[in-house]
Amino acid sequence: QTPTAYGDDADDGAVYRAWDDQDVDGDGTTGEGADGDPWDFGLANAYPILKYGGLAAAPQLSAQPDSAPDFGAGSVANKSFQRGQTIAAFEVPAASGGNGALSYAQSGLPAGLSLGLPDCASARQVCGAPTTITTNPVTVTITVSDADANEEATDEDMLTFTATVVAPAASISSPAALAEASLNSAQVTVALGSATFETTAAASHFTLTTNPTLAGLTVSSLATVTAGDASATLTLGYSGGDFDTVRTLAVTVADAAHTLAGALTTPTINIVPTPSVAVSESSLSLTEGGSSGTYTVVLGGQPTASVTVTATSDDGAAHVDTDSSPLSRTLTFTTNDWNTAQTVTVAPQDDDDADDESATIAHAVSSGYGASASSVSATVDDDDENAIVIDADPGTANMDEAGPVELREDADHADNSKTYTVRLAAEPSATVTVTVTSADTAAVTVDTATTAGLQSALSFTANNWDTAQTVTLAAVQDTDPDNETVSIGHAAANGGYDGVSASLSATVADDDVGVVVDTDPNT
Repeated sequence: QTPTAYGDDADDGAVYRAWDDQDVDGDGTTGEGADGDPWDFGLANAYPILKYGGLAAAPQLSAQPDSAPDFGAGSVANKSFQRGQTIAAFEVPAASGGNGALSYAQSGLPAGLSLGLPDCASARQVCGAPTTITTNPVTVTITVSDADANEEATDEDMLTFTATVVAPAASISSPAALAEASLNSAQVTVALGSATFETTAAASHFTLTTNPTLAGLTVSSLATVTAGDASATLTLGYSGGDFDTVRTLAVTVADAAHTLAGALTTPTINIVPTPSVAVSESSLSLTEGGSSGTYTVVLGGQPTASVTVTATSDDGAAHVDTDSSPLSRTLTFTTNDWNTAQTVTVAPQDDDDADDESATIAHAVSSGYGASASSVSATVDDDDENAIVIDADPGTANMDEAGPVELREDADHADNSKTYTVRLAAEPSATVTVTVTSADTAAVTVDTATTAGLQSALSFTANNWDTAQTVTLAAVQDTDPDNETVSIGHAAANGGYDGVSASLSATVADDDVGVVVDTDPNT
């Protein structure tokens, strides 16, 4: 379309503004030139200028569509930086669209950080080292604009992210843990990592935080710390009492003038109470065949990991319970139940000997805890007795220990000789010899062997002590008509049987008949 009117003076500008009252671009709006709205020429239309100042030729006016730059789906993740540390440079997303070259600007970046050239390697790169700690995250806005002269808001796009600047990481480089016993005068070194102190620091700039609270713990002195130092060594003082639970310790460097302009708080280390193991009894008195004895074990200070205490008996006379091995039991204490006492049961064991016995129950504590435990002495009174057991009537249900053994003097009689048995009542500690003797060998003889000649000794070992051995008694023919009673003695020696004896009686029915000769029958 051609204009219906032209400006006819210099004040009208280079392009004439009066247009017909028609819809120029088909958008339903008329009078677009006359009402002062931006001219809209549609797509690639050219209009001849019939009259323009004093130009000799009519210029051509070309219209192009306006386009706004757009970040699209591009975004920047929220950032966290350490004060004084050069950040890992990153680029904001590239925008598309717009007319001409695109430019990028920022607002809100923490001090010390820059966007684009010349500080950074590209127009969209963020680089630098933050110099100020932020109390809260700050919002950073990145704006992209195109190169045309249009001042409309649609000619730019924005994206945002948050940035936080924190104090440089600090740690307690030594020790790995603190012990209650050495807490007073212990030294703690706080390291700032790759950062350094800005100026000289004082002990008052370091704050100790314990959990649970441990009253009486202070910084008693500080080794000299000057600008450029990367660590500080504190000497602690402690005036509190004993404690039995683990505490944690963190160190905060809190004065802005001396601590990189912000608070530095270290990760925690443990303050470990003095380890100990309490055993409730030092001795137990038990009886063989009787009831068991008990005692308890408990830790005296909270551990930082599970602790085992293994109770082990050095003698089979006393067994400790629960575990598969009767001589050993393992107790486990955790960081939660360390102060709950656990019970150990000691059971006396029956044996074959008659000796009283004792056992020592030692307690092995896992090495990481750093404590030992006292032992328990268990004595066992034996219920067996060292004795000689005689059965005067072997082969019958009722054992006759005292006799008598009834003999007949008549050599041809079946009862001229008889046997009985001898054994020990309890296992000996060594070979035992039992000597058998007749109080009257003219009336009764003894024989302890089947070999030729009369033998009088029996031998018992730890293997055959309870096996009965045979003794043979035989009546001796004499000339008197008297019946006789003879004591058969048994005396033991060695193997714990010294002084042990037993006796048995034997009776002899005499076979002689008395004859009276009267030489003077008339008197």
